[in-house]
Amino acid sequence: VWVAVCSVVRTLSRVVWERFLETRAQKAMRLARTAACKEAQKPPKPAPKATLAQRRATDRAQAEAMAAQKREAQEREAQEAAARDAQAEASREQREAARRQAAEQQRQRQAAAQAAERERLAALERRQLAADAVGRELLADVVAAEARRIFFSPEVAEEMERRHAAALAA
Repeated sequence: VWVAVCSVVRTLSRVVWERFLETRAQKAMRLARTAACKEAQKPPKPAPKATLAQRRATDRAQAEAMAAQKREAQEREAQEAAARDAQAEASREQREAARRQAAEQQRQRQAAAQAAERERLAALERRQLAADAVGRELLADVVAAEARRIFFSPEVAEEMERRHAAALAA
C-alpha cells in the first residue's frame, strides 16, 4: 500500500509540474500572439525572401516542436494510466482486506454459536442428571415407606415415618 501511495504522489507531482509547464507555454503563446497582432496592425513591410536553408530550418523546428508535444502527451497519458492502475490496485487490496475481515468475523460468530450450543447442552445434561438424582431419592423414599407399611405395624410405621421426616427436615 505504501508503494502505491508513493507512486500516486510521484505521478501527481509530475502532473502538477507538467501543468505548470503547459501554463507557462500557453502564456508565452498568448504573448507571442499579442505581439503578432500588434505587428500585423502595422503596415506590412516587404518581406525578404527566405533562403532555402532558412525554410528548412523553420520546417525542422516545427517538426521538432510537434514531436515534443506528441511525446509530452504520451507521457501524460502513461502517467495518468499509472495513477489509475495504482488506485485500482489499492481498491482491490481494500476489498480483499474487507473480505478477509468479514470471513474472520463470520468464523468468530460460528465459534461463539458452537460454544453457546455446547454450554446449553451441558446445562441440559446437568439438569437431567439432577432430575434423575431427585427421582431416585423419591423412589427410595416411596420404597422405604411401602416397606415400612408392609413389614411394621401401623404404630411402628408411624414412628419410623416421623423419624424419617425429621431427618429429612434437618
